[in-house]
Amino acid sequence: MRALGRGAIFNVSSISGRVGIPGIPQASYAASKAGLSGLSGLSTELAMQWARRSIRVNTVAPGFFRSEITGPLHEGERAAEYLRRDTPLPKEGTAR
Repeated sequence: MRALGRGAIFNVSSISGRVGIPGIPQASYAASKAGLSGLSGLSTELAMQWARRSIRVNTVAPGFFRSEITGPLHEGERAAEYLRRDTPLPKEGTAR
C-alpha cells in the first residue's frame, strides 16, 4: 500500500467492545474489540499515522450473527426478543 501510495485497512470489531452482553462472558474478546475501535483505539491511531500516505483505516462492527460466541444469545425466547428489538436489519446476518 505504501508503494502504491494508497490503500485501505478494515478491522472487524464488535458491539462487545462498547457494551457488556449478558450471557457471553468474554472479557478478553471485549477488551480486544474495545482496543481496536473507539476514540483512542488502534484503528483511530493507525488512521492518523497513515492518512498522509492516502491509506485509510476503518473499523466495522457487523452486528449479531450466529457463531460460537453468540450461540447462547440464540437460545430461548427472551434472548430472541432482545435480538429482534436491538437489531435494526430485518434478517439475521450469516457468515459466508
